[in-house]
Amino acid sequence: MTALTGDGVLTVSGATLSGGGIRHITGTGILLPSFPVVISDGIVPDSSIWDNNDEEWGQADLVYSEARPIMLVGIEFYRADDGIDFGPVPIDATLTRTGLTIVGQDRFGQFTVDPGVMKQVCGMWPIFQANPGTVVQLWAGGQENPDDPITWEGPYDFRIGIDSFQDFTVSGRYNAVRFTSVAQKPWSLLSYDLDIEPVGER
Repeated sequence: MTALTGDGVLTVSGATLSGGGIRHITGTGILLPSFPVVISDGIVPDSSIWDNNDEEWGQADLVYSEARPIMLVGIEFYRADDGIDFGPVPIDATLTRTGLTIVGQDRFGQFTVDPGVMKQVCGMWPIFQANPGTVVQLWAGGQENPDDPITWEGPYDFRIGIDSFQDFTVSGRYNAVRFTSVAQKPWSLLSYDLDIEPVGER
């Protein structure tokens, strides 16, 4: 991860930022973003004040035409939707759905719910949009009452583009699912199907 360091005003407006693998910009002053931004493969000396440095910035080899948010955290600037780390910390993503009481479908294809019936989650078919090989952990859980802690089964590694189904054996009157990942490329959950079997009433 390369940092641009300096004091003063950094105007990002058709300018050229140098240093391969730029992820954040460090310095004191003002950041004025205006796209497109051009990234080059030259070298910026990290220890020099920009006003006192006369080295060339190098040649541009990549142009970003879309605007992306830039976040200020402490004295560091971060560009959103780029990389798998937030500074030195891997990005931890979690999606959770709780309170599922589906027991099946009626003759019209509509889902039926019944929180009084014990249900076992037997399996899951998730559909993701991501690079093949991206790993997302799958969880399934159950609880007796909405205020009870959830008993989770998992995590199970699911390799997008390789795996299609995951077995589970967790039950409860209220079911839950969870999807987690750490330091993975961006992914989107498009949908998921659950194999749910009623196992009795309490």
